[in-house]
Amino acid sequence: MAIAQMCVQVVWERDSPLKQIPHFGAEVIRRCADAGLESVYDVMGYGGWKCIEVLKMSNAQMQDVAAFVSSYLSLDVIQELVKGECTAGALIFLQVTLSRDVVDDDQTIIALFYPTEKMPNWWLVVGYEAVVYRSILLVIKRVTIDKTLTVKLEFTL
Repeated sequence: MAIAQMCVQVVWERDSPLKQIPHFGAEVIRRCADAGLESVYDVMGYGGWKCIEVLKMSNAQMQDVAAFVSSYLSLDVIQELVKGECTAGALIFLQVTLSRDVVDDDQTIIALFYPTEKMPNWWLVVGYEAVVYRSILLVIKRVTIDKTLTVKLEFTL
């Protein structure tokens, strides 16, 4: 899942997540860090003149940044245990409802270095950490979502 995001946005784990925003080079990222902006969500919430002073970009560049930030996806997730007991060996049915605000009908991802249009997709992952440095994966499912999606996941605990 993380590798898919890294490949699409050409951002590695060691890089700042701000690197995926258009025109965010090392100097802009440093100024953002100095201002306490570490994530795309931080930039979203940091508007007005303060943002202009920190970014120091042209109007055209700011429009590119605004387009990216406004299209950056976030989901609301609601999960509900539909059937099953949480005991070893039990069959579990988990219902997950995903929803997001869709501002624009064009849902393509802004990915500067991706060679084709890219539609967003998501991964539902259920697991737990059994012991230190050992995690257990119970179920994984790739989904795409328009506005709202309800998925029923089935797995054995």
